[in-house]
Amino acid sequence: MNRLIRDTFYRTSKSFLVRVMFFLMIFLALFLLIFAKVNDVQAHTDEAFIINVLLPVISGCIICNIISSDFTNNTVRNKVIIGHKRSNIYLANMITMSVLILALFLVYEAVFFSVGMIMFDNIHFTSRIAGNILFEIPALIDCAALAVFISMTIKSNTANVVIFMMYYAFLMLAITAYGEELDPSLTQKLKNIADCLPSTEIIFLNEELDIKKPLLKICIYIAETGLFTWGGNRLFKNVDLK
Repeated sequence: MNRLIRDTFYRTSKSFLVRVMFFLMIFLALFLLIFAKVNDVQAHTDEAFIINVLLPVISGCIICNIISSDFTNNTVRNKVIIGHKRSNIYLANMITMSVLILALFLVYEAVFFSVGMIMFDNIHFTSRIAGNILFEIPALIDCAALAVFISMTIKSNTANVVIFMMYYAFLMLAITAYGEELDPSLTQKLKNIADCLPSTEIIFLNEELDIKKPLLKICIYIAETGLFTWGGNRLFKNVDLK
């Protein structure tokens, strides 16, 4: 198992798309700060969470690309042939991709706050921001679990399209549910559905936002992660690797 994880980490770290994503996280954080400075406006701590609109869908597509290439290159098949269990292969991918999406998020936050606190007097790393970041960790792992589930069961680049369409639908549902133009009874029903989706709450995260029932939502994210991992494992055992 340890060897599988090390191998998956190594191949993921060598991915060109992954390196581009880390560069993009650094670039976006610096761009927002420098843009505000050049235009003589104050940057806000809310911008520390603006990446949440893009991160789930972009990282999901990259996860699908990495895993689907393993199927295309017969990497997964070769691992099975030399004796690795399918369940261990799945878990190694799950662990690696969870670390990947968390690393991308934390790199953005680290650059934004380390540089932002030097450039602007109004940017501070408060306890509420720390709490929001901690809340986001299980939500992002849930997003990674969903991406791995789709990638390991579809095993082709079609998974990229599925991920993009799914997260776009999640985004539209969240915006609609938390809008003010719908009938209140319908809005509440949509909110109940949206609150169970891994990417909904983090879209609206900011310094002032009070997360309602955070422990319940964290439990939902953990339960969904377990469900995606268990279900994906079961389905992957029957996937044809020829």
